[in-house]
Amino acid sequence: MNRMLKSALIVGVVAASAGCATTQFEVYNGLVTSVGEGAVFEEVPMTTIPQERLVIVVTHVRWEPATTTAGYHKVVWKWYKAEKLVAERERSVEFKKTPYRFWYRFPARDFDVGHYHVDVLIDGKVVEAHEFDIVP
Repeated sequence: MNRMLKSALIVGVVAASAGCATTQFEVYNGLVTSVGEGAVFEEVPMTTIPQERLVIVVTHVRWEPATTTAGYHKVVWKWYKAEKLVAERERSVEFKKTPYRFWYRFPARDFDVGHYHVDVLIDGKVVEAHEFDIVP
C-alpha cells in the first residue's frame, strides 16, 4: 500500500494508557506545513518544502469526556526517505484540554532534497502519516 493511501486510510483513533485509565484519542486534520525561521506558522497543508524553511508536522486530537485531561503520553515522530528511517524524535506531551494541538518542527536543511514521509505515534501506535518533498 503506498504511503499516500495509507495516510488517507489511517482511522486516527488510538487507545492510549494513562496510568490506570485509558483514553480514546480521535486524531483529525493533521498536516505538514512550513515557515521561515522565527515566523509564526499557519495551518496550510504543504507537500513541497524549500530547504531554507522549517518543516512543521501538526497533529490535532480530541477525546471524551471533554471535561477531563488525558494526562501525559509519549509522542514520537519518525521521518523516512525511501522507506529508510532517517530521523526520530520523541517527547512526553501533556494532553491538557480537548481539542488539543501539538507539533514538531525541524529545519528542512537537515535533510537532503527528496521525497519523505513522517509517521506520528502516540504511545507506540501510528496515528497519522504524511508525505512531503524537500526541494532546493
